[in-house]
Amino acid sequence: ESGECAAPFKLTRFHEGHKMLAHGGVTAAILDETMGYANHVFEYFNRDSYCYVFTGTATYEYLVPVPVGKDMLALAKVEEEEGRVRHITGEIIDEDGLIYVRSKAVYVTAKALEDIHIDVGMLPLEEGDPEEL
Repeated sequence: ESGECAAPFKLTRFHEGHKMLAHGGVTAAILDETMGYANHVFEYFNRDSYCYVFTGTATYEYLVPVPVGKDMLALAKVEEEEGRVRHITGEIIDEDGLIYVRSKAVYVTAKALEDIHIDVGMLPLEEGDPEEL
């Protein structure tokens, strides 16, 4: 109900930016997904519905390089709600609580499905694509 969630992860050499260190874009994507999920959880428990949510703005503060091969945790929390706008924070930490990356983001929910202007049926299916979304 609080809009908090956590996502454990361990990166591999495929996620390197520098040798044995994660690429910043990978860690940003992890935080973006975790913060977006916190928004969905908040919406579900407090509105009993599911919403389409989009990242409006996001900032990332890289405090310590994130190592590959180490168990990490992405945390996210809905801090404030202003109508369709939610302010969400996120962190990547290790098992000792050391903060590696910190993020603040603004997410916006669509008023209605029509607002997102996506026609799923526009693109033809290719081999291996799911038949239904």
